[in-house]
Amino acid sequence: MDIEPPEYEALYDAINPEALDALFAPREDGSPRASGRVEFPFCGYLVVVSSDGDVDVEELDNGR
Repeated sequence: MDIEPPEYEALYDAINPEALDALFAPREDGSPRASGRVEFPFCGYLVVVSSDGDVDVEELDNGR
């Protein structure tokens, strides 16, 4: 029996990648921005993007 993976919407349809990059890009004068992170749910997962470039994905609990 063939099993197909589930269909997901494209991540770039849920969040603008250029806007995400701009959040962590250096300021116009070249100075660095403060560290931080962005979290958002996506297709049953929590995606966490940190200013240091790390991306973590974890499955959301039903209670979240």
